[in-house]
Amino acid sequence: MALFLKMLFHLILSPVRGWEDVALDEPEPRRLMTKCLYPLFGIAAVSSFIVGLYDPMLTFVNLLQRAIITFVQFFISYYIAQFVFALFIRRYVAEGDISDDRVSVFISLGLGLLALLAIIVNCLPVELSLVQFLPLYVAVILWKGAPYLGVTDEKMNQFVILAVASIIVPVYLLGLLNLIL
Repeated sequence: MALFLKMLFHLILSPVRGWEDVALDEPEPRRLMTKCLYPLFGIAAVSSFIVGLYDPMLTFVNLLQRAIITFVQFFISYYIAQFVFALFIRRYVAEGDISDDRVSVFISLGLGLLALLAIIVNCLPVELSLVQFLPLYVAVILWKGAPYLGVTDEKMNQFVILAVASIIVPVYLLGLLNLIL
C-alpha cells in the first residue's frame, strides 16, 4: 500500500516523471488491485462517515448508505473502465505495443487518484470550489500517462477523451446515487 500511495503522490507532484517511474517499477496489476486499490476504495467509503461530524442531519443509515455507494461507485467504475479500454485501446496504440497489465495499472492509478480525492472531499467540513476542479487535474495526469500505454501522438486527443470518459465520468455518474438517495 505504501508503494501505491508513493506512486499516486509522485503522479500528483510530477505526472510525467511519475509515469516514467511507474514504467520502471512495472507493478503487478492483480497485486496492485487486491493489496492497494480495493483497500483505498474501502478507506474512501469509510471516510464517508466523517461527513456525519459536520452534518448532524445525516443519520447512521444515511452515512452507511453513502459509504456503500462510494465503494460500489469505485468498484464498478474499475470494471467499466476495463471494458471500455478493452474495446477501444487498440485504436490508439500501435499494434503489438498493447499491454493488458499496463492498461490495468493505468486504470488503477487513475481510480486511486479519484479515491484520494473522495477522501479529501469527505474530510473537509465545507465545500471548496478548488476541490471541485481537481478531477480536471486527474485528467491531466491521465493525459500525461498516454506514453506509458504507448499511445501515438496523432491519437492523443482521442485517447484523453477515452480515458476521461471511461475512468472519471463513471465515478461521478455513479456518485449521483448519493444525491438521489
